[in-house]
Amino acid sequence: MGKRLNRLTSPFAKTLGSNVFNNIIGAITGILIARLLGPEGKGDLSAITTWPGIFAWIISFSLALGNTYFLAQNLELKDRLYTNSILASLVLSIAGFAILWFALPLLLTNYPADIVLTTQILSSSLLSGILTDYLLGLLQAKGYYGWIASLRLFVFAGNLFIVILFALVSIESSIKLAIGYYIVTNLVTILALAVTHVKLKPRFQPDFSLFKQTFSYSMKAHLGNFAGLFNARLDMWLVIVFLSSREVGWYSVAITISYVAMSVTTSLSYILFPKVAEQNQVKGRETVLKTLATNTIAQLIICGLIGLAAPVAVPLVFGPEFSNTVILVEILLVGILFQSGAIIIISGLRGLGYPMSGTISEVFSLVSTVGLLAVFLPALGYIGAAIGSTLSYIVNFIVCWFLLEKRYPGSGKLVGQHIGEQSTQVGQLLKVQARTLRDKLSPGKL
Repeated sequence: MGKRLNRLTSPFAKTLGSNVFNNIIGAITGILIARLLGPEGKGDLSAITTWPGIFAWIISFSLALGNTYFLAQNLELKDRLYTNSILASLVLSIAGFAILWFALPLLLTNYPADIVLTTQILSSSLLSGILTDYLLGLLQAKGYYGWIASLRLFVFAGNLFIVILFALVSIESSIKLAIGYYIVTNLVTILALAVTHVKLKPRFQPDFSLFKQTFSYSMKAHLGNFAGLFNARLDMWLVIVFLSSREVGWYSVAITISYVAMSVTTSLSYILFPKVAEQNQVKGRETVLKTLATNTIAQLIICGLIGLAAPVAVPLVFGPEFSNTVILVEILLVGILFQSGAIIIISGLRGLGYPMSGTISEVFSLVSTVGLLAVFLPALGYIGAAIGSTLSYIVNFIVCWFLLEKRYPGSGKLVGQHIGEQSTQVGQLLKVQARTLRDKLSPGKL
């Protein structure tokens, strides 16, 4: 039993620990950037880094997911999957760079020419972003969660190092800071290549037939992932396009703070998909519902704590210039509660053999996001963006819940039972810990 528990919890522990630690580093980095650059400089940096990073994900077509799936099915495919990843990342990044070069001046009309040009040049990081993603997919299939966590940690730690270095030498330039980020991104790709070669020892062996299979599989999920990306980030893109740098700075900080609550959810979903895929329908459904209950309890606690602390912590930590961020955090946290549940359901349904379920829910959510932002953003500005995004998250959850109940009637009742059972267990654990602490602090023990 103990060995089995270790096998189940070790990947989650590594992933959660990595996500939590990286979020802490990211929060520290965000605070230092806000102090170093101010709202306008923070907005310029967001403009430079957002579009290349997001576009890399869009044109990657989620082939990393296909890499994980096929390599987990057959370890002998490592050479062909690795080679296909190298070739695909080269082709896609060249095409993506050309598209962004001409599109960015149209997308960043509110920004100075030097910001636009810097964003165009640094779009060459598309290759690093896409290739690293593909390589991590291969490492995930082999269960190298520790190495994946280490590579992700390098990104966050590297960016923090750059910010601290700039602060020490009083360099207050969003452009130079973006160049520092660019260097870190490319170093991570080099490290990912090195780890992949050491652990998998791949040989060059292209296979176009396998690429077509991988692409076909990945696209079924990518359509949903693509819509989900818009559902999660369309607000940020439109804020960058339509609002001032100061307002973008407020909003980007709110996004960073609110998404700290997603650490548990992303960790659970990362492990849930391959785990459920290994199980039969009955056991897999039970795993999904228990995981959804666990996530619900965790998010209620985390979002509640962040919401209570935000009015005092945000101005204190980021400075009085970011006071307007507080209301954005409070609004977005409501959406996070629902979006986190949707993510767990989508991951579970994909593992149970229904990859299109996520696509359906995210398409519905995308349509609602576009409509809601079209109404609220012009009328209420950055606050309207937060309201529109939160409402779209709720729509996404409702559709996911409907799909779950359609596939597995009675799931809602079972989730409620699991929440009750797990809440009781948490309460009992807290009572035991409180009793233990009280005994230690009693006069007879001191």
